[in-house]
Amino acid sequence: MAQVSYTPLSPGAPENVNTLNTILAAITAGVNSVDSTQLASSSVATAAIQSGAVTAGKIASGAVSYDKLTTFPHVRVYNSSAQSISDSTSTTLTFDTEKYDTEAMHSTSANTGRLTCVTAGLYLIGGFTQFASNGTGNRQLQIVHNATTTIGMASEPGFASLGNTLSCSAIYRLAATDYVTLVAYQTSGGSLNAGGAEGTCGFWMAWIGA
Repeated sequence: MAQVSYTPLSPGAPENVNTLNTILAAITAGVNSVDSTQLASSSVATAAIQSGAVTAGKIASGAVSYDKLTTFPHVRVYNSSAQSISDSTSTTLTFDTEKYDTEAMHSTSANTGRLTCVTAGLYLIGGFTQFASNGTGNRQLQIVHNATTTIGMASEPGFASLGNTLSCSAIYRLAATDYVTLVAYQTSGGSLNAGGAEGTCGFWMAWIGA
């Protein structure tokens, strides 16, 4: 409702003018006098709310529950069989199984090593893999952005008894169509298997902000 204002007429005006002043004062006092207690449930339709009228400052803390929020983009994938990692060769891990994927960010038929951003924003990205036991050389795992920039990395010497499980993560801003990959590297002197089940390899990312 638009704000109503008026200028009172001078004292001593005719009676009907004084009456008009009284009416105008009553109208002014009534502006914004309709509050939520005077509105029936569902009486204000969505179409009657002006675009942008409900701002963050008008929403009470805790008023919007999580079940009313749109699902944020997230994806998690793994490979169901071990992958051979050649000696001294950076190898992009591939993934044939999707645990969940809310925005078709992964494909099991093309570019299966990629997680591709659909909704631009800030993302939490992480991955891990388990290398077969071998005590020679080093093991390394990287998260790579658009096949050019390393944004997360882990590295350690090879272990002969237990093998190596490496994990790395990053918080990174992605534009739509940007993609990330999980790249394994090892220097054992020969090929080593990595991953092979959900518990031994995985790659994921989740939107955490605009």
